[in-house]
Amino acid sequence: MRAPRIRSFGTFSGGIDLPDDKGSTLNAPIGAWTEIRRLSLPLDQNAESAASPIVQKDQKVTAGESIATGHNEAPDIFAPADAIVTGFSTVEIAGRLTTQKSPAIDLELTSSIELPAANPVKPHWSKLGEAAMWDRLTEGPISVHRGGALPLAAWVLRARSKSCGLLVANAMEQQPLVTANHRLMVEYGAEVTEGLAILARATGIPNAALVVPRRRTDAYRSLAVPAKKYNITQVALSHKYPTEADTILVRALTRRQVPPGRTPMDAGVAVIDPATCFAVYRWIACDQRLPGRIVTVSGAAQHPSGNYFLPFGVHCLDIINSDEHIVIHGGPMIGALCNEETVVTPATDAILSITPSPHAPPSPCIRCGWCADHCPARLNVPALNDDFELSMVEDARRAGVSACVGCGVCSYVCPARLPLTQRVGELKLAAIDAAAAENKGEE
Repeated sequence: MRAPRIRSFGTFSGGIDLPDDKGSTLNAPIGAWTEIRRLSLPLDQNAESAASPIVQKDQKVTAGESIATGHNEAPDIFAPADAIVTGFSTVEIAGRLTTQKSPAIDLELTSSIELPAANPVKPHWSKLGEAAMWDRLTEGPISVHRGGALPLAAWVLRARSKSCGLLVANAMEQQPLVTANHRLMVEYGAEVTEGLAILARATGIPNAALVVPRRRTDAYRSLAVPAKKYNITQVALSHKYPTEADTILVRALTRRQVPPGRTPMDAGVAVIDPATCFAVYRWIACDQRLPGRIVTVSGAAQHPSGNYFLPFGVHCLDIINSDEHIVIHGGPMIGALCNEETVVTPATDAILSITPSPHAPPSPCIRCGWCADHCPARLNVPALNDDFELSMVEDARRAGVSACVGCGVCSYVCPARLPLTQRVGELKLAAIDAAAAENKGEE
């Protein structure tokens, strides 16, 4: 198909300007968290199908050793460091709306997990054709580092099947406190750019773009050389939130509307994140399997704020544990509450401590219309709130609830303090499940 033309940057209706509030971590170099002693590695990180353990309790494992075999869309699971298997448990991982359960393998580490080190680069990956690149990607247990942590191989297959004309690395990071992508771009930006070029080769997509926040462009000037080398377009977009939402970003870049309930690939654009690009580069060019990712640790609690390379499976409350603050997984606009079972997965970009709100409980909707005015999907949020309270899923479906991007803006501006994001999100999931059941019945 013809590649979408990039014509207009940063134009969409609705949205809000959020406070930046990133000063405590914006300029601090990425560090290693040295106090990690236990991990609970989830066996279904993509929340679709679980891998099968191939280890037993009290067994010793070495770094890089396979400890669970994947099937269907579940990747293999490897030990991130030398460890002892202490048992099996259930953890909570990032899900479609909040968190959801996953079986896990419990490990006690006997060696430390360090920052990603520079490895000798193998013969240049550009010599690999699409088929060889695909074979190499499927050998590595890489998941897309966002959303439901879909296995990368499945993501590449979908991008190929949709014949996308544009591949975008979405480095927009607009939620307060969160700076994980920013530090990754500052310290490993050339590798992120090359990882994007590798994915362009693997998917066969002819055009690639690296999208960054306009207010951070000075920090990314060094990326001009690798971007030019691989014919990657650099784009800077407005800080108006939620430009970082994939469907909004696609609209701003191409003026194409993603169909409600569908993905940007249905509009001819494949969107990926910098952390996945970095993992791809390390696997293809360095033969290095990353056991974790860069995560922002920040907020109100007294702890060392910064960005850290955290292994998958570390318990969030082992990083921040405060009786006086709420700990959330993800950004403050769309994060989910952490409990004793919540662990870091490829989809984790932040662990934040938040001061509990002193506000009064929610009150009835006053029909001010602020939620609808600021909704970037242009939804009638008050009507959808009525549909939620009356359990009218079909009405919500007809009203286009599937177009919700889950950005949290409606809850943020609501003077009645209604949990609109949660309510509309639940309606969206119910509508999607109802449509899937209907389609299955027609078959």
